[in-house]
Amino acid sequence: MYTWKITKWTSELIISANININEDIKQEIIGILDHIRFCYSKFEKVNQHDDLKLLTSDYLQYGLDGDVTCMLKGLALDEIHKILRSHHSKSHIISFGGDIFGYNTTGTTVEINETNFQIDIQGTYSIFTSGNTDKRGNHIFGCQSGRFITYVVKWDYVNDRSNTLVDIIATKLAANENISKLIKFLREHNVTIWSHVFEFKDSKLTNSVYCASPFFNDYQITTRDRMISKFNEVFRPDRTDASLKYDGEKGNSDLVHEVVQANLDGIYQSELLVYPKFTTDLGTLFEVGRAFSLEKCIIQYDDKLDKYIIITKNLLREVDSQVDSTSDYKFDCNDKSQAILMGYMSNYLSPNHVFYELKGSNDNIMLSVNYNHIEFDKELDNYILIERNKDERDK
Repeated sequence: MYTWKITKWTSELIISANININEDIKQEIIGILDHIRFCYSKFEKVNQHDDLKLLTSDYLQYGLDGDVTCMLKGLALDEIHKILRSHHSKSHIISFGGDIFGYNTTGTTVEINETNFQIDIQGTYSIFTSGNTDKRGNHIFGCQSGRFITYVVKWDYVNDRSNTLVDIIATKLAANENISKLIKFLREHNVTIWSHVFEFKDSKLTNSVYCASPFFNDYQITTRDRMISKFNEVFRPDRTDASLKYDGEKGNSDLVHEVVQANLDGIYQSELLVYPKFTTDLGTLFEVGRAFSLEKCIIQYDDKLDKYIIITKNLLREVDSQVDSTSDYKFDCNDKSQAILMGYMSNYLSPNHVFYELKGSNDNIMLSVNYNHIEFDKELDNYILIERNKDERDK
């Protein structure tokens, strides 16, 4: 990939593309940015003047009028994308002051401005952040100080003006304005595979998040506490009424079903799920898979780097969407991906069709309460069913 950086409009523009960004391409990009800036500086309000066609054509088609500043970077990214495509770029990432458009990207993570969150992007994405922060100042009316949102759209295909609309949506979301008509327009004109709004306040995510993490030793507890420190609204499985009662009654086996159901309800009710990237805990991995099946946003926490990666690709790789609910499925849960896959497919299968193997690893109530634990018996040359000790606790 070839990369070019330049400062325009008091912001850093970074372009990475699979083509050489030569002097002619650079001058084309600078020229369109200067033209957009000229139009805005000369006519700050939308009208029908010929010189404003570049600014107004999209803005007016969305049924809007007034200040055009909420769409300038989006418009710029659209115009730069058109220039790069005209020079046969097949893959590129354009970042303009933290607003990002990735076209046909693979294996890329990008930073969300002023946070320690990253977004993993696979395919074609628009990622726009808007709001009032110490760095930007309180420049958006109707937006609280310190609050900013990041609106992410994965495009099934790309029209010439996709980023313009995303920029408008992000700004209006930050300003607490009604965007129902814009979202309707977005759905009518572009097929989106995945979209989400991440809302931050003082660098913490305010979206409701499910904490998927083991907490059976000091290291796991320390990791969990660091992991959830960047979230304001956290669902803690260890603090549900069922879990507290289960602990208070020294592992009353009659309560384990209530504990597991409370956890599954918590995943369903939360917008996001966060989990430690390097965990091998079966219950945590199962919960990740279940969240994927519910189309929740998944966040990996890298405790070694103290970084968060928002996963926009499916960790399950290729999973047949046509699950046969009448067939039996066996999962080798010593394999992390299999434990996640079990959580995913369990949402579509009857519990009596789900079998899992551990080969000596500790069991986990997220698996054992509802599903069939089996192990291979060499003497019988067959699988046998393992019953969990009712008084057994997770380790």
